[in-house]
Amino acid sequence: MKTILIFLSSLIGFTSMSQIPQSSNLVGEYKFSGNTDDSSGNNYDGQTYGGPTLTQDRFGNSNKAYSLDGTDDYIHFDDNMLSEWNTTNGWIVESFSISFWAKSSVSTEEPIIAFGVHNNGNLYDSNSLYKGMITRFGTNIKMNSNNWPTYSNNSGFSTSGKAYDGNWHHYVLVWNYDTGYRQAYIDGSLVGQFQQVESGNIRKRFAIRDKALSVGRERYENNGSADDPGPYFGTYTGSVDEVRIWNLALSSSEISSLYSYDNTSSNYTPETFTNASGDGQWDTASNWASGSVPTSSTNVTISSGQTISTGASLGNSIYFDGVNDYLSFSNTSGQFEASGDF
Repeated sequence: MKTILIFLSSLIGFTSMSQIPQSSNLVGEYKFSGNTDDSSGNNYDGQTYGGPTLTQDRFGNSNKAYSLDGTDDYIHFDDNMLSEWNTTNGWIVESFSISFWAKSSVSTEEPIIAFGVHNNGNLYDSNSLYKGMITRFGTNIKMNSNNWPTYSNNSGFSTSGKAYDGNWHHYVLVWNYDTGYRQAYIDGSLVGQFQQVESGNIRKRFAIRDKALSVGRERYENNGSADDPGPYFGTYTGSVDEVRIWNLALSSSEISSLYSYDNTSSNYTPETFTNASGDGQWDTASNWASGSVPTSSTNVTISSGQTISTGASLGNSIYFDGVNDYLSFSNTSGQFEASGDF
């Protein structure tokens, strides 16, 4: 039985989530494709502040990343995402992982990622030394909570100059609550990890509440009011893209796979259906601009008015695994019709 796809809009793109590790635990995904919308399906959209501007991504695609000016630009994502973690006495004390791409030419220490509140006023009647996470970039990566000593002499993990060499790099920050390790990865490789042990006890460093993920600013103060985004080390100067956050600790192999996927341009440069053969078949290689049929991880652009036959419903066409595969349409004003078995 054939599956017929009828597209009645200008340009439509769709992707598969099957290549993203632990996608069922993905809380938010932000591709910055012209906006700060959440493409994970959870709708925890972001909002820009100060005036971040759209710029080219790491593959040269226009309006696919954001540039932050280092003065007052930052992005904050929907605080409702905090509901994706369990809480203890109002606090999230569980694992998380945050990945993103960034490039900068500034070696001065600046904040890049914040999660939770600073709370240096002990507003919540608990140990004020263990609160939200702040990560700052400079010559080192410092992933910390309220400036307690973290690594040797509080120096952080060396970036080997990558944080300010003017090139795009992939970063992943991992907090593993079970083991007490915080880890930093650059371009798929672990650059440092630290487990804080005091008097034989593993210190569980981070406790999150009230304010969710921010990019480019310091943590919000106390009750999360709209305060100065850069009271200590300013705000981030550079470009950011492809932000994701999970409610678990990713493994080193998952992070390596994510980097490989994210660093492959064909995964972010849409394949175009041309119907050059005229047969309207998805599985005809010559109908695609590249001369090959798209894989399950390929972004696809289809022009208006196309009617495509995708072949046998369980063949090498569009197949949904029943776990985490879906189609995400970038043009919601258009129409999509389908008949047959999926």
